Amino acid sequence: MSMLEQQADAEAGRGNLAQARVLLERLVGEAPNAARWIKLGSICAATGDLKAALAAVEKGLSYAPFDFMGLLSRASLLERMGVAGFGEAFGRALFHKPAGELGPQLTRM
Repeated sequence: MSMLEQQADAEAGRGNLAQARVLLERLVGEAPNAARWIKLGSICAATGDLKAALAAVEKGLSYAPFDFMGLLSRASLLERMGVAGFGEAFGRALFHKPAGELGPQLTRM
């Protein structure tokens, strides 16, 4: 994990989501990957910017189209936005569910 990503995580942990977003936007500009884009999407969603969250998750999925967390995040965002077809998106995510137990938070989703 890069220093910039650690700083973003620390800011998010302190509840400073705006600063975490700034750091993650910088990070995906410098060294993009699926996990970083999806993390940025989570931060955007947490601040209520669902459109930016979906765009970030979609960008993450362009790097890793079968990433379970990305697919699950996308489905959840589509549901929150009231977009038709979110059920199909959840089905696609579940198709790519990794073996084993999901944590309680993911099980609720």
